[in-house]
Amino acid sequence: MDPLEKKRLKEKRKRLKQRRKEYVQEEKESIKRQKRALKEHNKAFKKRKSTSGKPFDFFGLFGSLFKSADIEGKNKARLKKHQRREFIQNEKNSLRKERREMRRKLRPMRRKIRKNKWEHFKLQTRAFLKQPFKRRNKNEAEMILREQVRYDMKRMILRKIASSPFDAARSIARFWGNRRKRVEYSMSVVRNFFLEIRYVFNIKEIKVSLLKTLVNSIVMYVLAFLATYFLSQFVTVFIASVFDIPSVVFVNRIYWPLYTYSSLYTRMALVAIFGSGPLFSLILGVGLIRLFFLMVRKTVYLKTFLLWAALHAFNNFFGAYIVGVVTRTGFVYSSEWLFLSDVLDVEEIVFLIVSLVVLAIMGYSSTKYFLQSANHSIIIEKKLRKFYLLVKVGFPWIIGSGVLYAINFGKAPTELLLFYLTPILFIIPVFTNFNSLKLQFVRPAYRVSRFGFAWGYLIALVLLIGAIILLLKEGLGFS
Repeated sequence: MDPLEKKRLKEKRKRLKQRRKEYVQEEKESIKRQKRALKEHNKAFKKRKSTSGKPFDFFGLFGSLFKSADIEGKNKARLKKHQRREFIQNEKNSLRKERREMRRKLRPMRRKIRKNKWEHFKLQTRAFLKQPFKRRNKNEAEMILREQVRYDMKRMILRKIASSPFDAARSIARFWGNRRKRVEYSMSVVRNFFLEIRYVFNIKEIKVSLLKTLVNSIVMYVLAFLATYFLSQFVTVFIASVFDIPSVVFVNRIYWPLYTYSSLYTRMALVAIFGSGPLFSLILGVGLIRLFFLMVRKTVYLKTFLLWAALHAFNNFFGAYIVGVVTRTGFVYSSEWLFLSDVLDVEEIVFLIVSLVVLAIMGYSSTKYFLQSANHSIIIEKKLRKFYLLVKVGFPWIIGSGVLYAINFGKAPTELLLFYLTPILFIIPVFTNFNSLKLQFVRPAYRVSRFGFAWGYLIALVLLIGAIILLLKEGLGFS
């Protein structure tokens, strides 16, 4: 396309756009004027109605207290409102019609512009295919300028190399000179931390509230882990029974009695068996986090349990894959037989990185929900938040992992021990943004008048641990 023609087309489009904007603006102004006129008319009507004087009628006033409102006036007001709405709707419809008409008129011009762009693209493509390595001809001034730039860059690099030893020496001297300030700053940080600890332990209400939060969170952590973990295990053995593969569930693992090269271990069976439990956990985690959002204004105990259960359910999927890649057990068999990949193949590395990133993002975004699960707004104040998150998230993971290890009588296999450690991937990010600007004004969504120990959840945990030890200590067979 000729550049002059392109320029004319561009100016024509600008003029059309400007005209369309002016027309729309005029229509909006006319609608506003009509609305304003209607309002003034209504005000004048009300004023006339109120000032139309009548002699005071005591009996009429007394009787009007027992009569209904003026139906005729109401009907008139309703009719005027309906007429106003109808007028506005008609104006909107006319504007839409005008826009459609404008688009219809602009359509041929747009089609022509698209055609010219396509022709220009084809010309450029043909020129490139004819001479793909053609270089643009440079004039003498450009050549001189390029040589000058190259010369200046070389001088700059040489100057930087020559000054680098002196820069390193100055940096070391600056660091050594500021060592006293660094030590003083570190000591002040430690001193402030101990002062904050003293402040927490001197106020009885905060101390008791944090203690109750710690105990309740440990109970919720262990209960949620056991519930989600063994649900995943039982889904795995159920799918194995569908393929006629026997299994025995113990406290710390699933035992497969069949020998390794059995004909029952088909590719479909291995993918389904070792992938069913984690897939069920992923679906369960999505359902639990959705349930948490629905129960955000419910009790603190229920919110904490749902949040821990959702995080454990997601860990049963992403954390199980990380453990499987390290120990070559469990969930990794499913991906190996699905993609027929080797050890640390591309698929494994990609999904391993995705699992690490997803767990970190989950932990980072769950800080807000842990803060909303507090029983009182005092313990999530800015200077107390670190202690609150320690007793709500950090210590429950440490103590809860010890309780889970004790349930296995100290005989947990390597993959299970690593599985107890994978929650750290979403626990550490919780402590990275608790005082960020976004979370400065977070407050508990539900405040309880009296906050105590979650005895119901504690009893449920004791019963569940007892049932697991009694039923699974000697193994529970499925065939």
